[in-house]
Amino acid sequence: MVGYFNTAAADLDANLLCQEVIAPSARGESAETCAGNVGPAMQDSPENWNGNEITGVSNLRVRRDSATASAVNEGARIQLTFEREADRWWMQVFD
Repeated sequence: MVGYFNTAAADLDANLLCQEVIAPSARGESAETCAGNVGPAMQDSPENWNGNEITGVSNLRVRRDSATASAVNEGARIQLTFEREADRWWMQVFD
């Protein structure tokens, strides 16, 4: 999951982000619609995506259909949130 996010961010690939990272309930009608909405924002603000690799994932805690983990992004510790939907795990990208 984090690997897909890192690749999508580095390549500014909204299709990958919407198909493999963002949960169906969070992306709207379809992955294609999501990519159509997110793609231009990624292209307009590449500095928000490029070079923001998530590393050092640890302390994974699973509670039923949700999970959290610690990670490092731009040198700072962050908390990742995951949810299980449609029989697989997805990462929360946007608040």
